[in-house]
Parts: sequence; structure tokens; C-alpha cells
Amino acid sequence: MAKKSVPRSTASCCSTAAVPMSRKLIMTYSLADIVKQVAATPVLLVATDFDGTIAPLAERPDLAAPDQRSMEALGMLSLLAQTHVAVISGR
Repeated sequence: MAKKSVPRSTASCCSTAAVPMSRKLIMTYSLADIVKQVAATPVLLVATDFDGTIAPLAERPDLAAPDQRSMEALGMLSLLAQTHVAVISGR
């Protein structure tokens, strides 16, 4: 996958100085480059938010339920050697 360039109309007016590092990585490297780098990481932490990410937003915390496919994907990731999975919630 080729790197995507920023359209000329926005390239001259916008700086990446205020852009979070994660967004800079996405803007600077192709997805294939990022996947290669992550795959070569000796120890990997996969952390995700709960509400609105792996579970739809719910009015009450006791009504929140995670998406089954998300749970399966996190479960498969947790089986990989030297890969740790964390689910984070602010509730």
C-alpha cells in the first residue's frame, strides 16, 4: 500500500506539531509499514476503551455489553506470545 500524501491545499497551511503522535504515525507511514513494525515488537500491549469502542454506549453501566466479534478478536490477540490485552473504562 502506497503512502498517502496530504493534498497541496492543506499541506502548506497545516502543521503536525499539535497532532498527537498516534495520528502522526498514521499520516507519515503506510498501513503496511505500521503492521510490520507492530509485528516486530518483542512485547505488545493492546489496550482499548470499553464504552463506545468494543461496546455500544449504554445509559447505565450494567446495561453495557461488549460486541461478540470484538471479544473474539481480543481473545485471539491474548493468545499470541508476548501480547497483553487490556480493556479500559472510565466508569
